[in-house]
Order: sequence, then structure tokens, then C-alpha cells
Amino acid sequence: MDVPHLTQTSTLFTFWSRSSKQWGNPLMTSLSSSSLVSIFLLLASAFNVLGVEGSIGVNYGTVADDLPPPAQVARFLLESTIINRVRLFDTNTEIIRAFAHTGIAITITVPNDQIPLLTKLGSAQEWLKSNVQPYRASHQYRPNFSWQ
Repeated sequence: MDVPHLTQTSTLFTFWSRSSKQWGNPLMTSLSSSSLVSIFLLLASAFNVLGVEGSIGVNYGTVADDLPPPAQVARFLLESTIINRVRLFDTNTEIIRAFAHTGIAITITVPNDQIPLLTKLGSAQEWLKSNVQPYRASHQYRPNFSWQ
């Protein structure tokens, strides 16, 4: 089976190696593709060491059978993973409370059927007042507007 992107990469590497031989650079001629990958990974990890902070997030949906209780999910994510962001697909009070004081940032998604209603300022303020504000003190929120 021919994989075009691998063939192109191999051709590029071969051209680079041949060009290096032509110039007489022993470093370039002795590099294998695994050496190039190692160098790339080393450089990529250096950016992480230099203080670039990343985030890992998950989507938390409730359309399934036999789901564990939200408190158990929040505890698992906090204690057993490095996940620090969760996207919720609705304003499920039990789930929002489960993530209180965990330090895990949550994003609450506005359902599609409510978007036309929220185009009016008063309705949007009321939605935020009833769905976000009661939990604001106990959660880390980032303004993130998304829809389902």
C-alpha cells in the first residue's frame, strides 16, 4: 500500500541527505530519520520546559447508560489525570456542583435551541444569572462562547 505523505517525506529526506553529501557536511549525512525525530522531540519538549503551559480538556456528555455519578467523575479527573478543563453540554446542576472547588475549569455550552432566545440582551443576562452566576464563586470560568 502506497502512503503518499510518507513517500514525499522519504524523498525529501533523501534529497536533503544527498545535498549534504555534496556539500561535504558529515553531520547531515550521518543523520537517520530516527535521529531527526529525536531532535524534533527534544526541541518540542524544550518549549514545555521554558514555561509554555498547556491544557487538556474533555467533553462531558450525559447521553449514555450507566454513567458514574458526577462527583465520582470529578474526583477521578482531579486525582487520576492531568485534565484541567471540562466542557459541559448543558447546565446540569449536579455536574456543575461536582466540579466546584476542584480547580478544573468548566465551559458550559448553550444548547442550539436556546441560541435565538439569547440574541436578546435581557434573555442572555437572565440565562447567565440563572445558569452560571450561582456557581461563579466556586468555579474557575473562562469566557468561552460555544454552541452545540
